[in-house]
Amino acid sequence: MTKNEIITKKKKVRNYLSQNRLKEAFDELKYMSESAMAWEITDEISRLEESYRLMLNYTIQGVDDPSRMELYDGIVNSLSLLLNRIVRQLLSNEEPTLYYNTLRFERLRPNDSISNLIKSYCEIVEKTSIFNLITSSDQSELPLDTLKEKERLEQRIFNRLWITFPLSSEDEETLKSIMLSNEYSQSFQELLISALLLGAIEYYDSRRLKLLLFAYQNENQVVSVKAFVAILIIMYLYPHELNDSKILNQINSIKEISMWENDVKTAYLEFVRTRDTERISRKMQDELIPEMLKLRPDIYKKLNDTSGIIDMSSIEENPEWEDVLNNSGITEKIKELNELQEEGSDVFMSTFSHLKSFPFFSEIANWFLPFSLGHSLVADTLGSEVSVIGNIIENAPFLCNSDKYSFLLSLGSIPVSQRQLMLSQFEQQRQVMNDAGLSMSALTLPNQRKNIMNKYLQDLYRFFKLFRRKGEFSDPFSLPINLINIPLLSESLNDVDTLALVAEFYFRRKYYNDALDVYNSISEKMPPSASLFQKIGYCYQQLGDIKNALKFYEQAELLNSDSIWTLRRIGGCFRALNQPSQALSYYERVEAANPNDLNVAINIGHCFLELGNYTEAIKYYYKVEFLDEKSTRAWRPLAWCLMLSRDFEQSKTYYDKILNDNPTNEDFLNIGHLNLAQGRILDAIDYYKMAIKTNSSDINWLIKSLYSDEKYLIEIGIDVSIIPFVVDSLLYSID
Repeated sequence: MTKNEIITKKKKVRNYLSQNRLKEAFDELKYMSESAMAWEITDEISRLEESYRLMLNYTIQGVDDPSRMELYDGIVNSLSLLLNRIVRQLLSNEEPTLYYNTLRFERLRPNDSISNLIKSYCEIVEKTSIFNLITSSDQSELPLDTLKEKERLEQRIFNRLWITFPLSSEDEETLKSIMLSNEYSQSFQELLISALLLGAIEYYDSRRLKLLLFAYQNENQVVSVKAFVAILIIMYLYPHELNDSKILNQINSIKEISMWENDVKTAYLEFVRTRDTERISRKMQDELIPEMLKLRPDIYKKLNDTSGIIDMSSIEENPEWEDVLNNSGITEKIKELNELQEEGSDVFMSTFSHLKSFPFFSEIANWFLPFSLGHSLVADTLGSEVSVIGNIIENAPFLCNSDKYSFLLSLGSIPVSQRQLMLSQFEQQRQVMNDAGLSMSALTLPNQRKNIMNKYLQDLYRFFKLFRRKGEFSDPFSLPINLINIPLLSESLNDVDTLALVAEFYFRRKYYNDALDVYNSISEKMPPSASLFQKIGYCYQQLGDIKNALKFYEQAELLNSDSIWTLRRIGGCFRALNQPSQALSYYERVEAANPNDLNVAINIGHCFLELGNYTEAIKYYYKVEFLDEKSTRAWRPLAWCLMLSRDFEQSKTYYDKILNDNPTNEDFLNIGHLNLAQGRILDAIDYYKMAIKTNSSDINWLIKSLYSDEKYLIEIGIDVSIIPFVVDSLLYSID
């Protein structure tokens, strides 16, 4: 079977299982297992089908069995597991992805089971512990070859655990003892959690989820929180697999833990926050960095610096530089990014994305490696500077682990002088974060868990977005992870306060579809609120659903009839729905409260124009000019109204201004109409030609526009029978 055939068959069986069509699922599975020549699996399918047929017979005969649904769910889960085993076996021989390359490599070492590798690991850990005891030194002083041997073994264990499927009962017991023990290092436990997660993303295995649930109960909160993040990702990816009674019982038991409720709510917000990472990265790449690069010559000039290295302390002391920043708009962008960083948003993704090409990141386990001064890479890179530089990096609360390693590796590749400058700026940033209360020592317990969760999600996000072979992995972040869709979690997330935080996050970042879903949920749980209806209406308006937007704005008006903002929005909706009379009544109410409002005046003018009351429209357009002499907003509608009122000379005055103000194809079209009304047909044709040449227009657009404007041409006294002659003259002149 080809890969595409295998994937198609897999989807087919999944559909059968989700629709409870087990007979057809059995048939497809037997075909697949026979194709793979997996006779052991074929026998298991046959035994399972025999059990199912017996259960069917008992059911049809009316035999009462209170455990029937539990047995049925068990059969479905077994079929799902068998499906994964078959697919994996079919793909394992030739599929060139990293997962299957690693699988084939590990198959050549049948004695290197997870249990055996961990025994070897324990031996080397014991050896290093004896060394530490004798020398009274820390791990960073271990013989380098011993340290590197330990690290290589950690990578082997990671890889073996990643590709092992399904985990055996022996594997489960070995790993369970590690997760619940204080004898193993925290960093080793963290690494195992990531391996468990990566393997589960590839193929669901209930034993992996059970192990992570045990790890969540670890007294070490870093291990606990990382396990929790992994649990939630697996629950989100495999909602149909959560009917296993043992899993459900374990989850329900863990729910009694005091931190569960708070962890679920924190995770909900942190997963939502990952949605914003790409937007922030684009903002950095497309706005901030290009603007900074454009200003760089000015920076050097202001600072009298020709070296190409900028000392941030001198920038802070230079008022001229501050003016350059303020005038460019960079200050506001930096302020916004700082605020996002303080909230926990990932503002460093784009910065460190270019630092993931080091060979260190070719090894998959290193993406999830907790940063440690005891790692051989630190000693190799920093040498005698470990104690100073290493501590600065290790204690940087705003960097996730993989970014710390990126930063370390980048330091090793730059000259010492620039390294010192870079570190001084880095230390300033760390101090600012510490002063803001973001150091781990200053955080309360819930905030510590939030920070751990935030940084682990950043490590995961970087792996799935930046790993050189990322296309070979199923990216859980490819779609927004919405935990509220998980039935086992929804009851913890359905309170109004949590939903309001999520809704506001989406709303402020213009994810209006997502915000709308959450606001609608909130509206079902609380009394009517003008503010809530305003936001729902605004979401609908931004999504282009004007009728629904109007409906909710009107509900908001019923609850707060004095809201000028709501009245403006209702007026705008009526205009968009081509109901200028209703729009006018709302704009006039706004005008009564704010008589000198420029926007209100121009919108009232537009309403009168759309109603054909040109005299009143002209009054309001003149009012706009009076309120703001520098504004050009009223020129075009005013020129058009004056023309429709047959005040051709005054209309020409404004169109002459427009010709000096980046005229559009529509402007040339309208000036052509004006000349046609004044009998200057040749001039009209010239302007129509200019309309064709502007904004990539063409003759077909012009012809369509001329005929659609017929009613206005008649209104200003033009005999429209001339239009075909004008069109043909144009066609001849542009041939």
